[in-house]
Amino acid sequence: PLPKMDLLAVPDFSAGAMENWGLVTYRTVALLYDEAASSARAKQLIAYIVAHELAHQWFGNLVTMHWWTHLWLNEGFATWVGWLAVDHIFPEWDVWTRFMSDDYASALDLDSLKSSHAIEIPVQNPSEISQIFDAISYSKGASVIRMLAQFLGEETFLEGVRIYLKKYKFANALSKDLWECLSEATKSTAKPTDVGKFIGNWTRTMGYPVVTVKERDSPKGAKLDISQTRYLSNGDKEDRSWQVPLRFYVGKHTEKGHEPVEAAQELPRTLDAPSAQVTIDLPSSGFYKLNYEESGFFRVQYPDNVLEKLGSIIANSYDQIQGLTGHQLVQKGFLTARDRIGLVNDAFALAVAGLGSTVTALRLLSSLAQETTFLVLKEIAANLKLLQSVWYHEPAEVRERLFKVTRGVFSKKAEDQGWDFPRDEDEMKALERTLVVSMAGDAGDRKVIDEAKKRFQRFVGGDASALHPNIRGNAYRMVLREGSSAEFQAILSIYKSATEADQKNAALAALAAASDPELIKRAFQIAIDPEQVRPQDIITGFRGFAMNPVATRIVWGLIKEHWTVLSARYNLPAISFFFGRCVSAVVQQFTSNEAADEIEAFFFKEEVKGEDGKTSVRGKKIEMPIRQALEKIRTRARWLKRSRDGVETYLKETYP
Repeated sequence: PLPKMDLLAVPDFSAGAMENWGLVTYRTVALLYDEAASSARAKQLIAYIVAHELAHQWFGNLVTMHWWTHLWLNEGFATWVGWLAVDHIFPEWDVWTRFMSDDYASALDLDSLKSSHAIEIPVQNPSEISQIFDAISYSKGASVIRMLAQFLGEETFLEGVRIYLKKYKFANALSKDLWECLSEATKSTAKPTDVGKFIGNWTRTMGYPVVTVKERDSPKGAKLDISQTRYLSNGDKEDRSWQVPLRFYVGKHTEKGHEPVEAAQELPRTLDAPSAQVTIDLPSSGFYKLNYEESGFFRVQYPDNVLEKLGSIIANSYDQIQGLTGHQLVQKGFLTARDRIGLVNDAFALAVAGLGSTVTALRLLSSLAQETTFLVLKEIAANLKLLQSVWYHEPAEVRERLFKVTRGVFSKKAEDQGWDFPRDEDEMKALERTLVVSMAGDAGDRKVIDEAKKRFQRFVGGDASALHPNIRGNAYRMVLREGSSAEFQAILSIYKSATEADQKNAALAALAAASDPELIKRAFQIAIDPEQVRPQDIITGFRGFAMNPVATRIVWGLIKEHWTVLSARYNLPAISFFFGRCVSAVVQQFTSNEAADEIEAFFFKEEVKGEDGKTSVRGKKIEMPIRQALEKIRTRARWLKRSRDGVETYLKETYP
């Protein structure tokens, strides 16, 4: 809406970026990109962040939320519009599938907690404001907008948004103002909708549903009993209902391949009650998947035989889908990458909550062993990493068999693709190469680890071509995991001398990967030293510790030891939430109730005197992220206890 926009990179900047009217400020890592020296991931991240901040010129600046309760009107919209813009500029990146792993998945994860909060949350105190700049306001907000845009039709939705922007420009707005404008836009369509009635429960209350499907015998089509209840990762029960848009993908499996029967069967109504009976047109040899392309913000629980059938169909389709885009997959009757991701993520989420079996999830994952699409592989990797983290303290033979599962998916791909990145390689292929090599090495593939060590020695010896910018951080981590103070010092030197912000961060995160307790302690001291690491970048070091199970207990001890200094440094409300996320990233890796009790006692059961002379509990200013971390720890402990024996038996039988 402005005739001129300036973008400014700021070396020391606590926020990732700030959408000032006409002059957007960014951290250097969020704006500056060197084609020859930066990674493909950095390019995609910068493209999105720039688009997000420019979207704020309309959503936040031109039209501003009425109060912090409606923060999501700024951040949820800027998130969704940011992805929309990048998809328009870089359609080859398949960003809406990327959205699923970056925003949709993180929103589902956080909103599965009892300690989550509604999108529209009453804000009474200034100290509460910073804590709601989280995956609910940003990612769930964007996911609900995406669901609503699909439900209304994107053109109708955008017309309603145009009405909203024109009506409230240079003014303040509430959520209900947006709903009224969107409802107005539907009046001229075949589906006039009271948008506030449809969407209100999604924004005013926390949580989301798990939709359970049960089949009935039917001579024609498929008769399904569908029910909904709130999904809680800790397995607790809570009867709740939302207006859930029902979209089914229906296909037919034949000996020659697949045939599309209907890309998306839209049922004539939403599921707006606890349960309902529905019928879909399903031919013989047909199959269906609910929540087509994961457009709805919910999880799906299928009967075991249906999930097994979908896994078999996926496994038998890989020789036919090479090189096909999402639209081409639908035309030929195959499940899209988004649908494959949704099946895997839902299966593991249901296992965590005790609504499904971890063994069932592992079997489904084995059906995707031939997967070649980067974004699907990325989610497979995330679920395997989660398993390895939760099962880290189990017997060595169990951990090794989990590594075998990982190597079974990634090692052959790593061997075939190798370490060298062709000059003209597209970003998605480069990201895939980085992922498969990293996952194979992290799972103990000796060929990959030994190659990493060789290339690292060449790199520190002056041969910059030995390690491409895309893979340097991963190589540093593999080397240091088995390395000594010599490798640590070499990576520290790389950190200090790097000129590209993303490469500097890659080295900083890798310092946290050491296995030697003394090196972990040294990495911690570096991360919290403002003379060596800008305070804004402490999160990079702490995320590195979160990826290193050896470091969890050590770093938690160091956090307690240095709490007085750290809490004073990150005392201001605007940055205390940022430090809270640093702490929670590490402590939520624990998997025992005893650890949760210890952390809870430290933060909430002992009052200490602050610099102002007043006493309060240590966790007062970071209560939300710490409470969420405590819930995650207890959920992990419950999951491990419930699934330990079954997983051990399955691994022993399948990976002897």
